[in-house]
Amino acid sequence: MFNMIEVVGVSPDSFSNAVKNALKTIHNQGYVPSWFEVVEQRGVVSNNEVREFQVKVKIGVKAGSAPKPASSSVNSKENDTCPTCKKPAGPKGHKCSPNPQAESNCDWCGAQITDARHLCDEKNSGATYICNSCGRAAINPDQVCDPKEIKK
Repeated sequence: MFNMIEVVGVSPDSFSNAVKNALKTIHNQGYVPSWFEVVEQRGVVSNNEVREFQVKVKIGVKAGSAPKPASSSVNSKENDTCPTCKKPAGPKGHKCSPNPQAESNCDWCGAQITDARHLCDEKNSGATYICNSCGRAAINPDQVCDPKEIKK
């Protein structure tokens, strides 16, 4: 038996990588994916360039496979640590490697986003900080884990 989960995968490179990112995320949450079906494909265009590929994917997961509870995981020490900067991370992940959250739209460009690290030209134009750990740009220093002010 299988359960079906519908997610949106994203990639700056290709639709294929967007599918792979969706499957990787589901697997990392403790599900055992068995098959997938691409339901929709779309992308984000800014300044006449493709900035992001998005795919809505239905993923068949083995019945009974479910997200790993953080407290009972065999690798709970690993789950409590950011994979990018190795600093402590909570249930929402860490600033430089956030866990997927509910889909929303970008306040700057209006694109549908599934990753808190979404960047667009409009958002980048106001960036005044960069993270020394992961290289993520931000407007406020509290949006990155190791902020360094960008000299303009």
